Amino acid sequence: MKQCNTRTWAAVRNDNRPFFRAAACVLTFSLMLLHQPIQASLLETSADSSQWQLFKAYKARPGQDKLASPTHTEYENFRVAVLDYFNEEYQSAYKLFRPLAEKGNSSAEYYMALMFDEGRGVKQDASAAVGWYTLAAQQGHMDAQYNLGVAYASGMGVSSDMGQAIAWWKRAAQLGSVDAQFNLGLVYYIGQGNIKVDLNNALSWWQKAAGHGDAVAQYQLGMMYATGKGTQQDLCAAGQLWRYAARQGHDEAIMAYLELNSETSVLSSCRDLRADARN
Repeated sequence: MKQCNTRTWAAVRNDNRPFFRAAACVLTFSLMLLHQPIQASLLETSADSSQWQLFKAYKARPGQDKLASPTHTEYENFRVAVLDYFNEEYQSAYKLFRPLAEKGNSSAEYYMALMFDEGRGVKQDASAAVGWYTLAAQQGHMDAQYNLGVAYASGMGVSSDMGQAIAWWKRAAQLGSVDAQFNLGLVYYIGQGNIKVDLNNALSWWQKAAGHGDAVAQYQLGMMYATGKGTQQDLCAAGQLWRYAARQGHDEAIMAYLELNSETSVLSSCRDLRADARN
C-alpha cells in the first residue's frame, strides 16, 4: 500500500517535549475515524453512486457564487489522478489535480498541498503547500485543517502561530480527526508558546482521542489517572486504559500495565483488572 508522508505532532517524550513524526495521508473518500498513523487506501475503481457522493463537490469560496457540480469527466480525472498518485506517477497526477483544484475542488486542493509539502511531482514548496491546505481547509476538509494546524505549530511555510494551530486543530477535531484531538491534548498538557498548561482541557481532548482508539492518548490519559495529574487518582481507570493501549502494541503501556497488575492491592480493588489477570 502506498503512503504519502505528512507531519504529525505525535507523542510525549520523557522530557515532555513534543516531536514530529511521519504519518501517511488519508484519501478524502474515507468517512471513518482514523488514528495514527493515518493509513491511505486506494479508491474503488467503479464509479458507483456512493463514490459520486463522496467525491467532494465544488464549493464556493467566501464571497463567490457556488461553483458547478463536477462533471463525469472531472470525476474520472480525479479518480485517475488518485490512482496515479498512489502509483507514484506524481507528474501525471499533478497535471490532473491542478485544473480541478483551480476550479475549487477541496479534495484536489488537498492533494496539491500534499505534493508541494513533500515535493512529489513538483519542487518542494512549504509556502505553496500552506496556500493549498488553507483553500481546502476553508471548505471544511478535515485532513487539510489538521495539516494546516501542523504547519502553524511547526512554522513550516508560514510563521509559527500556536493560536492558529489550535484553531485549525479544533475544527478538524470537531469533524472527527483523532490526531487533532491528540495534539490539542498535548498542547494543553505541556503548554506551548503563549498557550498555558490547562490539564482539564488536556484530559478532555485525550479522553476523546482515547475513546476513538488512539493508543498514545490511552497511555497518556492512563498516566494522568495513575498520578492524579489533572484529575482524581484512579488506578483502575489507568489500568483499563493501559490495557487498551497494550493490546495495540504500545510498549510503555505494556510495561505500565504489567507493573500495575503486579500490585495485589490494586488488583483486589479493580474488578476488570482482576478478571483480566485470570485470563
